Amino acid sequence: MTIDVWTKVLESVSWQLLEGSTDCHEVLVLSYDNLPNFLKPCFLYLGLFPEDWQTNCETLIQLWIAEGFVQKRGQESMEDVAEDYLEELSQRNMIQVEKRRSNGSAETCHIHDLLREFAISKGRQDKFLDILGNNDSETRRTMSRRVAVHSTKEKEKRTEVLNSSSLNCPRSMLCFDNLSNVRSLEDKSLYKSFRLLRVLSLGGEDLKLQSLPDEIGELVLLKYLKLSGHLIKRLPSSICNLQNLQTLDISQTIIYSIPGPVFELEELRHFYGNLWPPPDNSANGFSCSLVQRKIIDYYYHSGIGGAPPPRIGRLRNLRTLSCRGDNWICYDDFSQLINLRKLEIVKVKLDRFGAALSKSILKFKYLRELYIHWIEGKLQFQDSLSQHVHLYKVKLYGEVEKLPTDPDAFPPNLTELDLSNTALKQDESDRVIQTLAPLKNLKFLRLCSAFVGKQMVFPAKGFLSLISLQVHCLEELEEWKVEEGSLPNLKFLSLFDLGSLKELPGGLRQVTALQELRITYFPQKFKTRVARDEGDDWDKIKHIPEIRIVW
Repeated sequence: MTIDVWTKVLESVSWQLLEGSTDCHEVLVLSYDNLPNFLKPCFLYLGLFPEDWQTNCETLIQLWIAEGFVQKRGQESMEDVAEDYLEELSQRNMIQVEKRRSNGSAETCHIHDLLREFAISKGRQDKFLDILGNNDSETRRTMSRRVAVHSTKEKEKRTEVLNSSSLNCPRSMLCFDNLSNVRSLEDKSLYKSFRLLRVLSLGGEDLKLQSLPDEIGELVLLKYLKLSGHLIKRLPSSICNLQNLQTLDISQTIIYSIPGPVFELEELRHFYGNLWPPPDNSANGFSCSLVQRKIIDYYYHSGIGGAPPPRIGRLRNLRTLSCRGDNWICYDDFSQLINLRKLEIVKVKLDRFGAALSKSILKFKYLRELYIHWIEGKLQFQDSLSQHVHLYKVKLYGEVEKLPTDPDAFPPNLTELDLSNTALKQDESDRVIQTLAPLKNLKFLRLCSAFVGKQMVFPAKGFLSLISLQVHCLEELEEWKVEEGSLPNLKFLSLFDLGSLKELPGGLRQVTALQELRITYFPQKFKTRVARDEGDDWDKIKHIPEIRIVW
């Protein structure tokens, strides 16, 4: 049982697999051959990702669609069809789903090492894909249409594996972390080899581009562009030439608003911008004062100086909008984004745009995920979301004036609700708990600084479907009651920083399904209450298999 022995086993398995003369290989070939033709490229595509890579299913689906692997099926959206592809691969054990969302759909997945080796071997044989950089001692030319650039393990062995001489007009280019040849990606001549490119994903922690050349606008067939994690501060104006672009990811860059050219990309389906503001003291000199920002916003949005105001309503194919800021919400055409499925907005000023935002959300009937973080004003639900039958996840971060008191006003299939910093008063919080308790599909509930009150009561036979509950940072909470029959299916409970809580609720004794309890950052005096076999509260939680306490 040594590392040397197991290394030999691993190398032997890999060799036998690639040689193609073993029973293992024949089993994999049989599994692959039995796949429907439309699933074969979807499976092989997973060979492009690094070993043990946790693949985001949302990203994978967007890549499949950009590659043209997903076939149109009736009136279904391409994303829905691709989700079915993913589930079928999972049922055939060709991929492994690691994590699922609260609505049951796959969130992350990965491929077994042996299947990955097979996908790479088969992909290279068919010139479907190739991997550069991992074990390359020198630059080599690849004829494959899809290329992934992986890292070398030792920095001193890194070589420049990406240049125009090594590529043969690829259709896809995926770069992962720790790549050293950043300058080649800023080289304008390299983009001449990218004229047929449909996917360009430049991710990774150590790959830090400073700028993007104007030549990016010549890649007119591009459908997927990821620039996340780079030090790019602006998009070139030529980006508006990418009229086939479906996915644009500029999250974690130094671009802190929606660039004007983005509003001209009418085929765009998924846009990911920065969710958080720039640092106060930027080492790169990209920050500016509040006054400067207001001046820039005024000139830009008023159209002075030849810059017309953005018209976000042109992006009617948009499914995902994730960004910071709110100036564009004030335009009437924001409500025309009726195909939105995921809306994430942070730093919204509800005192200025609250009415426009609420009005628009009511029209987004296909919405599945909603996350709003506001910094000024108070949110007040005045209308019912009962018609939003697809909406399963809602996260509200900011002060709330009032929430609905009728359970029917909430989305009927809501499975996940997060109320953070809502600061509801005692009377309002009591009504909210009573309103949420009857929701039949609610499975995940997080309350973080949600209430300002001394008491919280979970009513009898309430929260029948809840499996995860997080109660965090309720500073004034002194008494918490769990009445008989409440939380019958709860499996996970997290209590964090409840400094005023006098004791754990006695009703936890009857929550027999509870599998894990986490108590974090409670006052030291609470230590004696949960002491094993001796504490006053131990009898309430002793039936829980896993208890984690951090003082």
